[in-house]
Amino acid sequence: MPETKNESEENPLIEKLESVKIEKEETSAEVSFFEMTEVEQELFLNDWAILQAKQLSQKFAENPELATYIQAENEVVEKVMREEIIDVKGKSVVKDNKAFFTKIQERLAVKSKATEGTTPETIRNRG
Repeated sequence: MPETKNESEENPLIEKLESVKIEKEETSAEVSFFEMTEVEQELFLNDWAILQAKQLSQKFAENPELATYIQAENEVVEKVMREEIIDVKGKSVVKDNKAFFTKIQERLAVKSKATEGTTPETIRNRG
């Protein structure tokens, strides 16, 4: 489970994962993401990433401007990852979760201002 409520407020993914109920194939029982084993969590996140990629591909096809926004966002995230992630016994670990997500939010805000507020919401509202 997340360490504190503050952590889930700073990381929207944790908040989302806290609310998701997952049905285990073997038992059909519903479990929380945080009740799963580390291996199950990894498999779930891999499958979820594939689903998200398929959904994004469809959105890109419907609205090509969105690809430009996502590319800019990815550049920010990759740069912050290079700054904030360290290797610990062969695993990539974020040095400081709060600093990691704060840097991403701040840099995205700056980049958004530089690109005249281009966000998924403003792109949708133009159409």
